Amino acid sequence: MTAVDLSLLTYNIRIGTFNPFGLEGVARVIERLRPDIAGLQEVHVYANASGPVDQPRWLAERLNYEAVFGAARDVPPQIVPGQIGQFGNALLSRFPVIATETHLLPRPSEDDEQRAVLATRLETPAGQLNVFVTHWSLLPEHRAEQVVATLNLIEQWSGGGPSVLMGDFNALPDAPEIAALREHLTDLWEATATPLEARISFPAGPKGTIIPNGWTAALDYIFTSRDITPRKIEVIYDETLASDHNPVLATIQSGV
Repeated sequence: MTAVDLSLLTYNIRIGTFNPFGLEGVARVIERLRPDIAGLQEVHVYANASGPVDQPRWLAERLNYEAVFGAARDVPPQIVPGQIGQFGNALLSRFPVIATETHLLPRPSEDDEQRAVLATRLETPAGQLNVFVTHWSLLPEHRAEQVVATLNLIEQWSGGGPSVLMGDFNALPDAPEIAALREHLTDLWEATATPLEARISFPAGPKGTIIPNGWTAALDYIFTSRDITPRKIEVIYDETLASDHNPVLATIQSGV
């Protein structure tokens, strides 16, 4: 086995309904970037708000990937006979998927959405790679429990093998939950000494886009186990506004 560079993308796609091109607009962004592995958040399968479409399958067929979906919750009403509408995370991979599970995260109160982690094991040219895709709560007290559950899952599911955690964490770089992740994993933003202003992934649009009187923030991260070498990471400024988040693209080196 030799060391291999792999490209990773994390992208909150806002159920593919943010701009007039819909899911095709999201597909065009991913097609242009051509990542080896893409972790997606806010994904629908047969849900009323986005239509009778299995979004991960549609993207996989459109872009020639394997797709995995992990539901965080059901979203009624049913619009396709025999199919329950669902909302969650997805993974697109150029490499074979050899195992996958979805784990629900702690939800301390009913006034918040159910969150989940999609765990997937891939067979890459660098060997097996564990990839975890998640979307944490907006509430810091909930994230405090979700970080513990996420780290426990990575430890138990990966068996100490090379691992990637990526997603929309809804947490700023100085949040205690992000600090907790850094105690166990490599934060690619920190490892590459990327300035804070260059990490801002929300809202989408050209560099410097802000929401007046709103939240302008670095919310999207990629973490790896210590046996993976970070190469680069950057926010991709999407002027097409395919989603309300800009995607984050990274390169890592895995294998020995």
